[in-house]
Parts: sequence; C-alpha cells; structure tokens
Amino acid sequence: MLRVFPNPGILIGPALLILSSGLCAQESIESLKKAMVEQLDTASTETVFKKAELAKKYVGALDALEKTLTASGKLDQILHLREERTMVQKSGETTAHQDKELAELRDKYVKGLAAIDSGLTQAQAKVAADIAAKGKAGEAALTRAGKIEEALAYRKNLQQLLLEAGGPASSAVPFREDPRTAASPGLAQLEDIKLPTETPPLDNNAFANPDSWLESLTVPAAKQKLKKSIHLGDRGKKKWPLICVSPGSHWQGDDGIMVGISAARFAATRSRFEKVVFDGELDTYAYFMNCYLDECRIQRGGVWWGWDMGAKFYFDNCLIKDSFTKGWDIVGYSIRIQKSVLTGIEFPTFYFGKKQPAEFINHKWLRIVNCRFVKCTLPVNVLLMTRDCIFEDCTFVDNDSSKPNQAPITSAIETVLYTDRCRTRISALPAALKLTEKPVNSLKGADIPTLSSLESLLGK
Repeated sequence: MLRVFPNPGILIGPALLILSSGLCAQESIESLKKAMVEQLDTASTETVFKKAELAKKYVGALDALEKTLTASGKLDQILHLREERTMVQKSGETTAHQDKELAELRDKYVKGLAAIDSGLTQAQAKVAADIAAKGKAGEAALTRAGKIEEALAYRKNLQQLLLEAGGPASSAVPFREDPRTAASPGLAQLEDIKLPTETPPLDNNAFANPDSWLESLTVPAAKQKLKKSIHLGDRGKKKWPLICVSPGSHWQGDDGIMVGISAARFAATRSRFEKVVFDGELDTYAYFMNCYLDECRIQRGGVWWGWDMGAKFYFDNCLIKDSFTKGWDIVGYSIRIQKSVLTGIEFPTFYFGKKQPAEFINHKWLRIVNCRFVKCTLPVNVLLMTRDCIFEDCTFVDNDSSKPNQAPITSAIETVLYTDRCRTRISALPAALKLTEKPVNSLKGADIPTLSSLESLLGK
C-alpha cells in the first residue's frame, strides 16, 4: 500500500509555531518525522520486492508442476493450476482449489507471505519504539525546563506522529471517548448517485479487438461470448474512457473471464451478464441499470491503492443471482444497490477495518436500499448496510473474524430487518449493535421489486 505523509518540513501543530519557547522541541519532532518517513518507506519497499520475488519463485514452481501433471494426463488439475498462476501473476492472491500437489505448493507460498508480513510488522514496531523513546526524552527536557504547556503540546504532536506512522506505532496512542457514540445516528435521505450523461459514439467493431478499449464508445447490442478478458482504459497512458453497453446486450463469459475496469467508467442498461468478473481498480465506476447478473462477481483489482472505497459499483433495479462478490472491505470497493433482487447468494463478510459501521449509515456509496434478498446467507456487517429491505428464507450468520486488525463495533447502530421464514445463526452481538426483526407486512411506503416482477421485466 502506498504510504503518504505530509511534507516533513511542515510544522506539526500550533504549539510548534512558538519558536521562542519550543525551538528544541520543534526540531526534535521534525527530525523524528523525517526519520520515520524514511524508515517506514524503506521497510514497505523491501516488503513489496520480497513479495514479488516470492511470487516469481512460486510461479516457477507451478510451471514445473504443470509439466508433471501434463505427463500424468491430469487435465482438471492443470486448469486449476493455470488459474492459480494467473491470479498470482496478476495480484499475488491465490485460488481456493484443493488439488493435493497444488495445495502443498500454495501452503509454502502462503507461509512465505506471512513471514514477509511479520518482518514488516517487526520493522514498524522498531520504528514506533524508537519514535516513542526519543519523543519521551524530548517531552522530559521541556518539562525540566519548566515549559509545561509546551511539553503538553509536544506530547500531543508526538501522538499525532505515532498515528501517522500507523501499525504498531498507533497502539501507543490512547483512545479518547467519543460522546457521539452513545446513540445510533439518525437516518437521513441518501444522496442520489449521478449517472453518466454522455453518449459515446457507437462502435460496431468493438469486439473485433476487445483486449483493450481506450477510447469512449458505445458497444452495440449483441449476444456475445467472451473468450478473453477485456480491459477498459489505461491510467499509464492517461486513457479514461466511458464504455456504455447498449440495451439488449447479452454477454456470456467463462471461468476467469474478466471485464477489467482499469481506468474507466462502465455503464450497462437493460443487459444480461453471465459468469463475468467485473474487476474495478482505484477511482473507477461501474453502473448497472435494469440488468440481470447471473453467477457474476465484482471485485477490486489493480496495484494502485490510496483512499477508502477505491472502486465503486452501482446497481439499480437489477436481478443478481447465485454469486456477487469476493474479498470485500472498506478500502477495496463500495456498492450502492437499490430496488433490486438478490437471490441464492452466500455473502462474504464486509470488513470495515478501523472504521465503525455507524459512520456510514447515511453514506451514498455503502448502502443496500429497498432490496429483496431471497435464500441468501448474510453476515452481520452486510446486514448493517441494508435499509428498508425484505429478507425471504434467508440465514443470518456471524461475521468471519479471521481477518486481523478489525475494530470492534463500539458506536451504537440499529438496523431493522423485514423478514419472512428467516433463520438466525448469530451467536452474539456487541452491546452497541441492535438488529430488530419485523414482519414483512410492517414495511410501509417502500417500493421493493419481487423476483417474478424483475424476471418478467428483464425477460428472463
């Protein structure tokens, strides 16, 4: 992840502007900041190169294994291996295939990644300890000089520096209680999503060379098989097109076939997609209006990382079946789904990281509104993103707690679930969280489609 710090030459905090009384403290903070930036950047860069080298060795091992499998005539295992190799080369991630030989190789790779991450954590901890020790000495020097106010301001700026360092350094900073967390925030009307208004020129030969679409265009309606992935835009070439899919389109993919929204906006209207992965990179948008998505998946891609909700996906009046998303967290991408039906989907846990779900209760890009869930499995954090939704024959489950560095839910939040024949498998809820189930007929004034109405509308 790209780590961004303010200019080390900029003074931190108003107290450091008092040059006459705190000159030594100011210089000490600036020195600490410069050293911190250099050391953390060095550690992060080394980690990136180590992971790249490990991935290269893993790919080499996979190449050797493929030759062995080829000699043994194990076609299915070869296909699984190739999917694994493609994912590792693209993002460093792995598949879930459990073929014995592949799983044994993957285990070594995963353990190697864990060791590299552990080394980074240790390096960050060392930087944090060094900052804290030197900072304590600077604070003590001001105190001995009788400059109590300057010492307090110095302590505050030091804590800010530790927070900017992140990782183990931030653990040294005490938490302050937030008086706003005692009550669940009120619901406000959600801001509308602004859809693309441009109409790019129609390109009747778009699929003749679909590897990379760099200019804005409208794809004509077609019943199209996708045998190769399509990449939209190129941030290196500063190509950020708008790609529009004409109504009546029907794209059918296959395992691993991807529409890579590399540096673009993608907008589809009244179209059908089957077994297509929509891969959104940083600062990209995908809009689906009156669409049918069958066994499709949205996910975060690319190597550029910066702010939260890096890619954004919008669904309005859509029918989404059997598959939806993978690897879902606040940094990667966000969604807005409204007036849609989602059926047969086992949702993964959405991870808020260090953020509180209550912070996003009125956020336009992290809400599921006026939707119907049919025979779905939903973890707690996904339920917290819903508003005025109906759940039919669904199962509610605990969040997956295996991902580290997730903040516990401490800010009060209440979500009402309108249910019919649903099952709750949630073992326990935090004290700040309240899920209230009500019968479906108690939801008034909400326009929520049914499965049959959308199937009829979309002609499926």
